[in-house]
Amino acid sequence: MGKYIIKIFFIIYAVNLLARDFKILKEKKFEIYYERDINPYVTEYVLNILKDSDSKITEKFNFTNSYIFKVVIYNDLINFINDRVGNFNENYVFKSNIIYIQNIELLMQQNILHSVINYALTRYQLILNFDTNIIPEWFLTGISLYISNLNFSDSGIIFKNFDELINFLKKSSNSEKFKQACHNLYNGISYLLNRFTFEKIIEFLNNCKAKGDFENLFFQFFGLKLQDYKNIILNKY
Repeated sequence: MGKYIIKIFFIIYAVNLLARDFKILKEKKFEIYYERDINPYVTEYVLNILKDSDSKITEKFNFTNSYIFKVVIYNDLINFINDRVGNFNENYVFKSNIIYIQNIELLMQQNILHSVINYALTRYQLILNFDTNIIPEWFLTGISLYISNLNFSDSGIIFKNFDELINFLKKSSNSEKFKQACHNLYNGISYLLNRFTFEKIIEFLNNCKAKGDFENLFFQFFGLKLQDYKNIILNKY
């Protein structure tokens, strides 16, 4: 039901964009909406990143589903704010399975545009393929961060408990605590991959999906109680 609501939401949103000063670039799985004064080279560059990332993610996880992944690129910061996408401190936002980007040239100059899109696409695919009622979204987010190599520097913030960390994943990407939460989850996956192969993690995810269990299988696969793993993430091992 939730996926249908998201689909209806974007249809309405897309009609609104096209009625304004936006153009659209479509190719198979991807739709890019962009303001008319943005250089078409930029949108082609984004499309190539999407296709490259999609190919690698699909091969790594053996995904077979079809979907439409949407990107909205703003050049006008005021529109970015007025559309309630984000605030002036944010260069990208990922919500409702859509990635919104403003100040795209800065992301290109910083050489992180590829990582940003790769992260959003990976996270989207994982959430599409694995039930977050079984596999927690925070675990899938950690995998997405690791695959994209989109890691935030350690700010030294210590979370009081795991619930606080999860809470800040829902906050603005400009928040230092949000960045620290991402950093911790990235390190949590790094911890597992220092001890196990990535294929082992994929096998674990597929078993969770088939058997409808996460916590017990986590112990079976990795020899760690889930609470101990959360403590490792909080303590940044």
